Amino acid sequence: GGSERDGGYLRNELTDIFLELERELQLPDPKIVLRVNRNIPQDLLNSGLRCMMTGTGSPLLSNDDIIIPALMDFGVEDTDAYDYATSACWEPLIGGRSSSMNNVARLSYMKALDNLLLEERLGRFQNFDMLKSCYFQYLKREIRRVKRQLYERRYRKNTLYSVFMEGCRESGKDIVEGGAKYHNIGITTIALGNTVNALLNIQRYVFEERQFDLVDVKKISLFNYEGYEEVAGILRTNEAQYGCDSDEVISLSNELLRFVSKETEDFRLPDGGRLKFGSSSPSFIMEGSS
Repeated sequence: GGSERDGGYLRNELTDIFLELERELQLPDPKIVLRVNRNIPQDLLNSGLRCMMTGTGSPLLSNDDIIIPALMDFGVEDTDAYDYATSACWEPLIGGRSSSMNNVARLSYMKALDNLLLEERLGRFQNFDMLKSCYFQYLKREIRRVKRQLYERRYRKNTLYSVFMEGCRESGKDIVEGGAKYHNIGITTIALGNTVNALLNIQRYVFEERQFDLVDVKKISLFNYEGYEEVAGILRTNEAQYGCDSDEVISLSNELLRFVSKETEDFRLPDGGRLKFGSSSPSFIMEGSS
């Protein structure tokens, strides 16, 4: 499905067939993406919900009312924005006109907090705002590291791929040289939820209730709660946790996301491509083992 330029909803027989087959076969892969907008027919939305109830994880809902304007703000022509597809972990891209490599690097929100605890003189933080301000400086350092990694990375040419990519023929450039019409690059960010929980726990138990100090937090982090099982039990009782309907949680989550967005919006690759970032990825497994 998808949106028409007048705000209507575009649907054909295949839209219903794919949902019906996914519900019948209940295959976990490949994932089905259902593009939705405020004018999607209710019976089609209900069909998608019934499919979700099978537990296969499909269809994923892609909100055109949010994504299409965001693509245009990112420099995508309106005609192309309405024809977007998705890739990898369902990042929007323009099929056949965009190199748009995703998951090229990863940024960990938690790495910045870990480094702060390891490197800073923790006794100097008199309140939570001071700590949070310092945290953002460490996050900025991690963002700079990722930018440098992206800028220095080089790729092998891909002639066959370039032949079928719109823009490469017209520009006479290979896809890795920025030949495609759109040649942005995507990174993934991980541990947003963990970091939000950690910062809220520090705010409450260190600075408000003063049950622990930051040196305790550092020790707990280094020993991964070994010997501090009772503390882990206390932290689980905090109702302000990522994913819950809390203004405090939502505000801090958005603050982190907006910071990364602001710090990356002016970044350009050597070929002129821009940087986009996602907020979820299985790469937290690799990061957690490093």
